[in-house]
Amino acid sequence: MDRRGVESWNAALQNFQCSEFESCVAHFQAIEGPPSCVLYNLAVVFQLLERFEEAIQKLTEAIERDPYFAIALFRRAYIFFLQEQYQNAIEDFEGCSRAFRSAKRIDYSQHGIGSLPVTLFLCDVTFNTGISYFLNGNQILGFKLLRRAQSEADAGSRSAINEVLNCLQQSTKNFDPQLISLPETNSLFKPLRRFSSASRDFLGSQRVIASRSCEKISGLSSHENSRKTELCGNTLLPAFGAALQIPSPPGVPPPRRPLDQ
Repeated sequence: MDRRGVESWNAALQNFQCSEFESCVAHFQAIEGPPSCVLYNLAVVFQLLERFEEAIQKLTEAIERDPYFAIALFRRAYIFFLQEQYQNAIEDFEGCSRAFRSAKRIDYSQHGIGSLPVTLFLCDVTFNTGISYFLNGNQILGFKLLRRAQSEADAGSRSAINEVLNCLQQSTKNFDPQLISLPETNSLFKPLRRFSSASRDFLGSQRVIASRSCEKISGLSSHENSRKTELCGNTLLPAFGAALQIPSPPGVPPPRRPLDQ
């Protein structure tokens, strides 16, 4: 990406922090040949503006560029679910599960620097898939997937899944299921610091993560992370990872970043 593209990206992030969403969209759209993480950023802003069809379009473009972009698949599935397009939601949640390959979680903090990791958990995806099947009329498969999510989950998540299963086993009438949403829902990727044309601080109450690679950003190992359970409220949430520059100890060279944007 050239300097002009990076400047537009940074300007969009500044607009986002100030809740100037229309200007944010304009700056992101000014980037020529946007990478998948910029398309994802646009989808986040469109969702905040309740322009859901445009959010789906940008997520689709991002997924076409990186079929293993799990967090984009997860977000698009969530939007489909909110629109009661349960079959589309099922297909995307299942695609998200495949993007994990043999992993149980994907850690997106590895695309930035800081102390606020964002981890996408396989058990959450399985749970959401089960709920989607249940509401789409296939209760048997829905229950099966919920039990699988129960077995995949850690102790903290298992109690919430147990509560849903117990509720369903007692009665399926008036059941109002809630999906597990993305951690740090309203969060954006930012370009690597070394590509920035100027030193700027984007660490306000609405923070953004650094993208290590603009295209292939999925399928990495991870560690535990607290998760949010609300999608797209009026309050902007913290970022995937705080983009703090941590100096290397004396005599130790800084880590290399082999991947280009």
